Amino acid sequence: MDVTTVVVTLIIVLGLGGGGAFLLRDFGRQILSRDATGLTEALWAREDAELERLRGELRAVVAEAEGQLGRLRQRGAELEALVAGGRERLALAEQAATQALALAAGRAQPEPAPLKTRNGAGAALLERRAEVLTELYGRLARVEAALAALTNPILLPGEPYTVPDAFLPEALKWENWKEVGDSAFALGGYFNQHRLQLDAATGAAVGACVTTLRTALTQFVYPNLQPNPTPEQAETLRAGLQQIAATLPTTRGCLEACYRELSGVAGHPQDDGDVV
Repeated sequence: MDVTTVVVTLIIVLGLGGGGAFLLRDFGRQILSRDATGLTEALWAREDAELERLRGELRAVVAEAEGQLGRLRQRGAELEALVAGGRERLALAEQAATQALALAAGRAQPEPAPLKTRNGAGAALLERRAEVLTELYGRLARVEAALAALTNPILLPGEPYTVPDAFLPEALKWENWKEVGDSAFALGGYFNQHRLQLDAATGAAVGACVTTLRTALTQFVYPNLQPNPTPEQAETLRAGLQQIAATLPTTRGCLEACYRELSGVAGHPQDDGDVV
């Protein structure tokens, strides 16, 4: 074999070898690309399947929770109905017990004596008069209690008011007399609205008491309320309180006598010709 043949042979071999390598590389790329696509599709399919499984489990959990919540709501409604029924039965029981106690008390106590009617005065009018007398008596008692609590606190409730020999420091402060003034004003206001329900003598007595309270407080008491009053101021203050101390039992006795006469209880008799 000559040199030319050898060279040509080598050139052919080398050319075929280069083309084969190129073909092999291209074939390898195709195989790798196909395998990667299949792997990716397989992974996505697996992920979708896993997500669908998780969604199914979540839907099952939600359904179970909703079922339990519905059962709890139903049980709560049943409990509320039981509580409401229990309260209703308790209210009925308390009402029945109250009625039974009232019935027992009514049987145990004697029937009150009816108010007397005189000169054609109706029972309703007499009852109204009795209410007015009772209210006036209570308001007068509040005036006396407020005055005693401030100036003579040693007195017990129900004891007649008396002027003390010496005044406590609290009794000499003007701002502490508000309750006394308010109770006196309340007495006068109620009397002014209901004096028509009183007979002439009782109305005059209560009116005089109201006037005495006003003049004694405004002219004798209030102007002389000082932390350290002079002897003249203390004497004037005591004189005003003496006026109040004198009118309180007189007015109280008049109200008591009128009420007892009106209700038929033994008391100070009045002229049978008067309409009480």
